Amino acid sequence: MERFFLKIVNVVLLALLAAGPLNSGVNQRDVRNELKRQATAKRAPLPAFAARALQKPWTVEGVNEILSQSPSGRKALAVLGSNKIIVWRVKQIILRKQRRAHLGVPWPEKWEEESLAGRALKVQGVRNVWVLDGFTNIEAALTVAHEASHTWGYGEVQARTFEVGILAELPQYLPVAPELERGWVKKGVNRYYVDVKAISKFVGASDVYQDTAEAGKEPAQRLVRYRADPRGKFPEDMDFGGKEVQGLGFKILQ
Repeated sequence: MERFFLKIVNVVLLALLAAGPLNSGVNQRDVRNELKRQATAKRAPLPAFAARALQKPWTVEGVNEILSQSPSGRKALAVLGSNKIIVWRVKQIILRKQRRAHLGVPWPEKWEEESLAGRALKVQGVRNVWVLDGFTNIEAALTVAHEASHTWGYGEVQARTFEVGILAELPQYLPVAPELERGWVKKGVNRYYVDVKAISKFVGASDVYQDTAEAGKEPAQRLVRYRADPRGKFPEDMDFGGKEVQGLGFKILQ
């Protein structure tokens, strides 16, 4: 109600300001000063837990705090705290790919870049997860939970449903959660739930997942291909923009 009232006040003030000096009943300077005061007024401080969720770069402690409060988050932490996953902090995750319009035509000379927020791959039998160092704690928490869910066989729609399910279990974090994931959480009569249909539609329409599926075809039948890792360590060449830093200490907080 207070926000609605302030909007009404602002509309009136702007109308008075637009009336100009011919409106002798309006002090234009007072109107401008009031608008300036409202624009520069300090917002109410965030709750402490929300402020910590928005801290960046993310920390393992910050991720632990968020995920430990959710049943699904604790499931992810149980995997992250084992030797089944190694988590790396990286500046960027960039793959390079080529696409062609038709089969049988030459591939173009140039490679286009594809930026990822997270990546999970098995290397020598151990799943590795890469997370952007510039993420906030809430962004990193959702990303590592998403990637951890792949270890028990979740596909992309299931993994996204899993990470968004953490927000449904922790609705107090919705105001500081990423806009995309926040939009997939809906409020029911007595609980929050995940809009799985919206997630499925997003994944189905995503160029990234379409290109990944296309690149998985036989070489002669594909219209998209990724540049191979010259070291042979990964399926594709991944540009991290610098050295990988391992994240240690994931655990469920009591």
